[in-house]
Amino acid sequence: FENGVVVNIFRCSTGTGGTPTGNYRILAHRGWVSGCAYWMDWKPRYGMHAWPSYLGSYEENLGVTPRSHGCVRLHPLEAYWPYYWAPNGTPFKVISGSIGKLPYKGGSSSAGATSPSKDWYFAEGFTGGEFLERLLLFNPGSEPAAVRTTYYPDVGSPVTEVYALGPGARGTISVNGVSGLPRGSHSTVIHADQEIVAEREDFFEYGGRRGGHATMGAPAPSTKWYFAEGFTGVGFDTYLLLFNPHEREVVTEVTYYREDGWSYREQRVLPPLYRATILVNGVPGLAQVSAGIRVESEEPVVAERAVYFSFGLPANGINGGHCSVGLTEASTTWYLAEGYTGYIFDEYILVLNPNRETASVNALFFPQTGPYSFDFVVGPESRATISVDCIPGLQSAETPVAITSSNEVVVERVMYYARDARRGGHGSTGLSETSQDWYFAGGYTGGTFDEYLFVLNPNPQIATAYARFHKDDGLVIEQCWVVPPHSRVTIHVDVIPGMEFASSSVEVHSDIPIAIERSQYFCMPRPR
Repeated sequence: FENGVVVNIFRCSTGTGGTPTGNYRILAHRGWVSGCAYWMDWKPRYGMHAWPSYLGSYEENLGVTPRSHGCVRLHPLEAYWPYYWAPNGTPFKVISGSIGKLPYKGGSSSAGATSPSKDWYFAEGFTGGEFLERLLLFNPGSEPAAVRTTYYPDVGSPVTEVYALGPGARGTISVNGVSGLPRGSHSTVIHADQEIVAEREDFFEYGGRRGGHATMGAPAPSTKWYFAEGFTGVGFDTYLLLFNPHEREVVTEVTYYREDGWSYREQRVLPPLYRATILVNGVPGLAQVSAGIRVESEEPVVAERAVYFSFGLPANGINGGHCSVGLTEASTTWYLAEGYTGYIFDEYILVLNPNRETASVNALFFPQTGPYSFDFVVGPESRATISVDCIPGLQSAETPVAITSSNEVVVERVMYYARDARRGGHGSTGLSETSQDWYFAGGYTGGTFDEYLFVLNPNPQIATAYARFHKDDGLVIEQCWVVPPHSRVTIHVDVIPGMEFASSSVEVHSDIPIAIERSQYFCMPRPR
């Protein structure tokens, strides 16, 4: 805690014979003691330190059952943080029992918007159970914006609220607190009299999966939507969300493409102003498979896909979720600015080929060692999964990538990670074009949140990117980055002077077209 605010949360294991409770203070920093790194004394003969190096197996055991003689054992990748944060004399309180529920933890990743819009649509939205939903609105213009947000619940009448958003301002709406909106599922339509940017973020506990996800809204409905990701294996639940924004029914046709080339097509009739929720796991032939999805409709609709996953259900398991608004077209060119295969990350690139011809695909990665080319093929009307960690030469690397294909395909990326207490996963759709302008409505560096911007320059010449962070308090923090050719710059927003503990939106403008994504990692308390 700092000034009563939680700034970090860690898993720990305490004593099999009992850890003494009560109020103590950090007495000494002793570094390496008895095979344990980052040792801090808080009582004679008791320390807070990393899991003993001679024991191993901390991933399976840490935080699951009592494991120490009375000390507080931390994850070896986390123990440095309190060691350097807490000087001698820092209060140290040990309690018996719990002060709350297990925290929301994990991360989210989102592709940016290349331009603001007066209209934004979200097919997904849920405030029931243990879900917290927020809308992030950003007005990058010089005129105030009047914003009308209308929620369409599964049960009941639409609910509308109006907000004022000043020039350069960012607003956060807690959807759970919207008056008159029933708890449960809904879709959302946003209209403003000035061009703005809109994102949605959710934090949740769902079937033992604790996490969060974020996605940019869709600036317009479409008659076509594509998703490369869709997995229904053990521990995975995949949902397709379809919203009809019209006051008349719309017929949609959904086609699922498995990796083995088998496909399944079904019709869904959407009543007026209606949101359909499809559990892909329950669609015939789609249990325990990987699949891409195409949605076609006679009139424009909105489509999102949500995935909730678990690699083991204990408190220590890697679990969470990710959600994305669909892509409205396939393309022969795609960019992914985020990507990493370090030993705590597993990265997968998903490629959907909705055509009747085989697609020959080249992935040109840009690790720090220089461009690295990888070729593969995707069969007709099927989906391919590329495990980036398994590509020789990319086992532990930064892996932004430019993808080109002989046929129009659809690309997404998912990452799963055992990143200290923030273990989880996130996913994002690919970018079919680079741009000189990028906008993100969401962003937070307070408490347990770490925010990153990934700036990819796939060009043969240097790019200069200029950023303006618009904070909630009205201040604007400016930054400039030089991005070498065929490379990526990773920006840790938390360490930018003036951006500590801040909610912000950001606009980035470059002298040549580039690609940008944003990721956030968090471990945040939940209400009792």
